[in-house]
Amino acid sequence: MKKKVTKRKATPPASSKKKNFLENSKLHVIIIALSSFLLYANTFGHDYAQDDAIVITDNMFTQDGFNGISGLLTKDTFFGFFKVEGKESLVAGGRYRPLSLITFAIEREIFGESPAISHLINAVLYALLCVIMYLTLVIVLIKTRVKDALPWFAFIATMLFAFHPIHTEAVANIKGRDEIMAFLLGISAIYVLVRDKYSELIKWTSASILFFLAMMSKENAITLIPVCFLIFWYLKKETIFQSLKPTMAIIAGTIIFIIIRFSILGWGVGDEPLEMMNNPFVKYENGSYSFFTSSEKTAAIIYALGWYLKLLIIPHPLTNDYYPRQVEVLNISEPWVIIAAISLLTVISIGIITWKRNRLISFSIWYFIFTISIFSNIVFPIGTHLSERFLFMPSFGFCLLLAYVMWNIYYKFGSYVFYAFAILVLGLYGFKTLDRNMVWQDDYTLYTTDVKTSINSAKALNAAGGVLVSRSSDETDEAKKAQMLSQSKEYLNKALSIHPNYKNAWLLLGNARFYAEEYEEAIKAYDQSLAIDASYDDALKNLAVALREGGRNAGEVQGDLNKARAYLTRSYQIDNSDYEINRLMGILESFAGNHQEAIKYYTRVTQLVPQDKAGYVLLYNAYSQLGDTNNAEINRRKALQIDPNAFNQ
Repeated sequence: MKKKVTKRKATPPASSKKKNFLENSKLHVIIIALSSFLLYANTFGHDYAQDDAIVITDNMFTQDGFNGISGLLTKDTFFGFFKVEGKESLVAGGRYRPLSLITFAIEREIFGESPAISHLINAVLYALLCVIMYLTLVIVLIKTRVKDALPWFAFIATMLFAFHPIHTEAVANIKGRDEIMAFLLGISAIYVLVRDKYSELIKWTSASILFFLAMMSKENAITLIPVCFLIFWYLKKETIFQSLKPTMAIIAGTIIFIIIRFSILGWGVGDEPLEMMNNPFVKYENGSYSFFTSSEKTAAIIYALGWYLKLLIIPHPLTNDYYPRQVEVLNISEPWVIIAAISLLTVISIGIITWKRNRLISFSIWYFIFTISIFSNIVFPIGTHLSERFLFMPSFGFCLLLAYVMWNIYYKFGSYVFYAFAILVLGLYGFKTLDRNMVWQDDYTLYTTDVKTSINSAKALNAAGGVLVSRSSDETDEAKKAQMLSQSKEYLNKALSIHPNYKNAWLLLGNARFYAEEYEEAIKAYDQSLAIDASYDDALKNLAVALREGGRNAGEVQGDLNKARAYLTRSYQIDNSDYEINRLMGILESFAGNHQEAIKYYTRVTQLVPQDKAGYVLLYNAYSQLGDTNNAEINRRKALQIDPNAFNQ
């Protein structure tokens, strides 16, 4: 009689009697800390980029170091950048996220303006977040017995999170520190609550303080409140009352934050602006702007949420910009919207179906739903359709699910298949992260790279056009300079075809035309910008310069004195304190034989720059033409006092 052969399934590493690599928690912590830190080491040589200007380089409070902290605590987060009441609340409800900016102010005070230090600190905070995430997950899994292979399951889930390329925007961009700190402090609060080491009073007090600080970093930390409740009620299977007690600790911290926030910003959320760059649900059709219909808004929200799912699974291509019309005006019946809706319904259905069958799968899905909800544009408008940094916290739910898949691969197919799959995924993630980090080198690299992905975003086109104009001014090769300006004008014209009332795009287009010496076209662009916003100071200043140079060109090159007079007079009316416009106006009047009028402008030249010999030489010539030898001699002597060779050049 043949003996029955028992087929033995591969056993997860936790069941092994000998402690191996996948069960070594101390080694896990070291690997997680080092790998998550080193993944972003190639950003340490980067400059500031994108919104770093808003929170660091152009923020008056941050730049003031320790002295600016009080301003950061008592004003809207954007006030230090705009420096004018009202402009900081362009996005509905305003923003109050002082904690990360306080760290920037401290860095400024201690280290000066050092992007290297800021990038280093971001990487350290990210590594700390990953370690706390791992430790929290281990404790939760031990107490809930969701999986047998506790340490290595937590290790794989955390490594997937650490390596996921979707996090590059939050970590490689210094401004993204608000995302890191909100998650770090929020999960630290949960870590304190799930530990048995401390008394309830210490746990609740510490958790409340930590969560308050998380909210002070960024408001999306509030989505961790239902997550905390689920951990105790759903995973640990405690009663609702028992689960509410620790949850109330972080709710207390949230309430304190809300009171402070609204006492500073006010209780109103503001009206939805009819401005495409601050409200993605605005469209330009048939020569006018209007809000999306309810159907179009629903379609856009569904599409964006579907795109988030796609980015978690396939994080390519990545871009910093999804502004209008990167997400087009869609209808609910369009194929991509239907596919997104089916995908979302499938995810939600799995979360419901597995509620009693598989706590880990269900928790992962509901974690994702809770943490992405605040960025969905369903609760309130967030100013854009979507952004990769908004997946920073929600992505952990996906990483838990992917770790569950890997756990099953190990259990069903053995360690070799598991290791091969893990190395493949982490290798692809790591390569993409390292590669994407380099795009965040500076504004020029970021914007000129991402515009090739965000080809229909007015903001991306505007940003790329702007950095090309700036870079062209330093270019000595005339052929390269012309090419850069041509590309810039192409991007900016496309941005304006999407958003005709984009005042900054008109400004930058004027700059591009100015550097290309297309003065008439530059003047038209600045005029368009001012027609949109008559108080736009940058456009007014640049218009004065364009009129001045256009007038010079009309007189000296074209020989058109009437055009020269029209341009120069208008420039003078805008800014009569400019040295060069006074000099040119004087020359124009001298050329027309109006020497007495010319003297008025030349006198102003000498007042503006007293040590400049040219003004006195011009006055000497004008007085000589009038036959006023006395004043001519006075100005001749003044010119010679400054430069003995003033009249020999």
